[in-house]
Amino acid sequence: MRETKTTNAPHAPREGTGWCIHKVKDKDKPITNFRVDVLSKMDVFDDTSGKPTTYAKLQMVFEKDRFSDEFTVPRSQLSKIDWSEIDERCEIDPNTSLATAQRIIASHIRRNLTNVDTEELYRLNCVGVHNVKGEAVFCTGKEVIRPPHASGNRPTNIEPDDAPQTLDYDPDLSEAEAAAGLFELMSLFPNLARILVAYNIVFLMRKLYAYAWTSPMFSIFVKGGSGSGKTTLSPFLCQLYNRSSGIEKPPRFNSSSASIVDTLLSLSDCVLVFDDLCTTTSREDKRKQEAILKQIVRIIGDNIIPGHFRSMKGSSQGKRHPEAGVALTREYRIEGSESDIARFLEVEVAKPNHETLQRLSDFITEQPLVVSTAYRNFILWLIQNYDWAKGFLRDWWNAYSKSEFVAFSGLELHGCLRETHYYLNTGYMMFLEYCVDKAFISQDVSQAMQQSFQKLVSNLVLEQQVRVNQAKQTRKAEVKFDALAHIRRLYQNKKLILAPSNKDFNEVEHDGAEHNGLLYLYGDHFRKIITAANANVDDALDDLEARGALVCGREKKVQTKQLPIGNN
Repeated sequence: MRETKTTNAPHAPREGTGWCIHKVKDKDKPITNFRVDVLSKMDVFDDTSGKPTTYAKLQMVFEKDRFSDEFTVPRSQLSKIDWSEIDERCEIDPNTSLATAQRIIASHIRRNLTNVDTEELYRLNCVGVHNVKGEAVFCTGKEVIRPPHASGNRPTNIEPDDAPQTLDYDPDLSEAEAAAGLFELMSLFPNLARILVAYNIVFLMRKLYAYAWTSPMFSIFVKGGSGSGKTTLSPFLCQLYNRSSGIEKPPRFNSSSASIVDTLLSLSDCVLVFDDLCTTTSREDKRKQEAILKQIVRIIGDNIIPGHFRSMKGSSQGKRHPEAGVALTREYRIEGSESDIARFLEVEVAKPNHETLQRLSDFITEQPLVVSTAYRNFILWLIQNYDWAKGFLRDWWNAYSKSEFVAFSGLELHGCLRETHYYLNTGYMMFLEYCVDKAFISQDVSQAMQQSFQKLVSNLVLEQQVRVNQAKQTRKAEVKFDALAHIRRLYQNKKLILAPSNKDFNEVEHDGAEHNGLLYLYGDHFRKIITAANANVDDALDDLEARGALVCGREKKVQTKQLPIGNN
């Protein structure tokens, strides 16, 4: 009977686990032609919190001190390694099964893991700002931007995970040239471009704002007619990643709610652009598109994905908070409640002249990386001055949150619009601070540019404040139609033709069905009931949704209106 055990190899060329040995009739017999050395143990953190995954850094040693390349394997997978796939020189004794050899080698490695140094590695699987062991860094997908380290200090091992994003930049552009290019773009469209650049800076600094007050929670709405350049300039100024592959065509509002959620959760610390409504003659399609637009505004404004939204990827990696900003473009104004309107800032852009459009086209074809290069340079500066920037933004929020701001600025604003003013004003101010620090512009020029921008932002938020007040007055003047009470009265007076259950429902014969103590109204029947009461169907839907009395079913694309039958 064969007894199996492991021993160390005599005269091992390097410290390690030794050869894998069988004891056969009291004689040592190697079962492999290689030994595995354990070089170190590595605890890998996939984010900046939670439990790490332990890896073993290994190397195979063959006769005459020939070595394989170093490689790492998760500790949990040690007994499943196919050694010949790692190095074709590996051989296992034909009288020993692969599973037995794998088990013996894994036992060697686990035992020796306790005798080697442990390294820590942080892998960043999300773009944007991270705090790793007290150090602020910015992951750009394929690169981790971090501050310089003092001589003699061993920096924490940090590397990007296999992310699809790359912050492409032009190494031939100097910092001054990149900044000058961005300033020129802002001069071509002085209102919209300055706002979009400031908005991008705001979201590059999203986590600093979270420290100073709270993460930014507002959208930019770009309004302009056909040919105004809004759908060309907006993505060109906002797209941060993968610009070498071209500027991506922004998704439209007619996308599904699930794809909208996935898009919002796909990136962090940057700005996404959603394009204008698709042309349609269907009132139903327009209503759905308008509803999705308002959903985007509310998601960003509330800083949370509502529970009833389900993305195509389930919980979309477990995140529930959007971490990116949104710029929305369309040809006509968003109509909504005062709460909706306060969640975004409208910037109207007029049709530019031919020379301006031609210069923008030159940038797109000849210098597509000037924008991402300028943003990358700003990120480098920001990370190096991270602690100062946190204090700077905190002090400015303290000024905005006190009554002195009203006296200083002369602005009496809705709370959301005051925050919008704070974010954009300080975002642009921070970019100018970077330019002054790098000696691209003088302090006097910076001050003049800041005053001009603050005047622009103040005018825009005051215009938005007027729209908020108008929406508020309109709401007060309207006699609100109570759809829920109306439907209950119809039910109680037996004015509805109802099936006894959902399975008995016939769309031709019935308005809906009673099922499990609830009333279900279907599709066009609901619309006819609301229209007959001289009420607006869309307003009734919004009211029912707000009161938690609306459930939309997907079967056969029929919308189900679900309402309690009782009086409460």
